[in-house]
Order: sequence, then structure tokens, then C-alpha cells
Amino acid sequence: MVQINDDYYEDLTPADMKDIINDLKTTGFSRRGPRNGRISSEPYGGRTSLTEPPTGPGFGVREDL
Repeated sequence: MVQINDDYYEDLTPADMKDIINDLKTTGFSRRGPRNGRISSEPYGGRTSLTEPPTGPGFGVREDL
């Protein structure tokens, strides 16, 4: 990961870094964010938590309450 001014570039390879530098030199702009196909901050292989629907109200509450 690298931050250039207010922009973050993530999941970089050495070739990605060269591309970013060349883009910034020539056009002043380079696509921000992950470079491996992820979207935003989601994990690359899909979700790893909260994969089941939530339980209903009262789940895990003692019977005497």
C-alpha cells in the first residue's frame, strides 16, 4: 500500500507501482484503490464473517428473563 497525497493505492506489485508513477508523470492521474480486483475494503476471496443471516430477537437470552 502506498499513499500519494490524499490517494491510496493498495495490493500493489512492483509493476503496479511503476505504472502508477508513469501515469502520474504523464497525465497527473492514476486509478486509486486496490489493484488486484478487490472492491473497496472487501476481502479478495469474498466475505469471511457475517455469512449467515442474523438470529431473531431473544436469541441466547435466559428463559427466566
